[in-house]
Amino acid sequence: MSFSFEGRYQILEKINQGGIANVYRVKDREKNETMALKELLPHLALDRRVVREFYREAKLAAKFDHPNVIKIFRLGKKRGVPCLIMEYVEGKNLKELIIRGDKLLKEPLRIILGVARGLNHVHQYGIIHRDIKPENILISTKGEVKITDFGLARKDGKLSRLFGSGVDGTLAYMSPEQIRGERVDERSDIYSFGVTMYEILAGRIPFAGEDRESLIKMHLDKRVVPKPPSVYNDILPPLEELTLKALEKNPSRRYQSVAEMLVDLEKTWRTFYE
Repeated sequence: MSFSFEGRYQILEKINQGGIANVYRVKDREKNETMALKELLPHLALDRRVVREFYREAKLAAKFDHPNVIKIFRLGKKRGVPCLIMEYVEGKNLKELIIRGDKLLKEPLRIILGVARGLNHVHQYGIIHRDIKPENILISTKGEVKITDFGLARKDGKLSRLFGSGVDGTLAYMSPEQIRGERVDERSDIYSFGVTMYEILAGRIPFAGEDRESLIKMHLDKRVVPKPPSVYNDILPPLEELTLKALEKNPSRRYQSVAEMLVDLEKTWRTFYE
């Protein structure tokens, strides 16, 4: 699965810059295909722990084989810096589509189903993504849905503090138990997915504190409940109900698995679209 970068892959453009790695659109000269190259930032390549985590992410994601999960093809190095070759998706991330009110959001259930199916596949491997949010969901120009970025994913559900001294993840989308630094299971991903669904439907996140502390309190305080997304947009009642169920602050009151959630999502699809 390993490769040597030099000679085979031609960098065409940088498509994303993050705190850990950069992502480029590249051309595979051997296959004459467009791929994506994720390269660890050079200064981080000197840290053995970071390199180990980078490859751990790649090896986790390389196990997945599902149309709604980004595909990892090869691991290797570019001038000594760890990198990987993955599927290139021509399109935008979901956050960009939400911000601009893209026409693809007129059929939100189609996108939500794609995310649910991909997340269910990931969970079947015992992997918790731990950072489900619109920025980590890619939508191709053809409307294909792809979950990406498994940098925080864990098989044991334990908290990792490799890249920060506090909780890992994106606070606005994190479950109460993840914020508290507890061991998490797939119900935590369901909560994050619920926040994402709410944003798709309402055009805004359910909890928006003025600062970090107030946002944490809104997620943790059981007395603070989100307004129904139908306050902001016309929404199918069953879709609103299952979104709010996914957002239950008590994990035992949420869907207990994405597979269970998919039953209701697919029933809603059949009722209104078939």
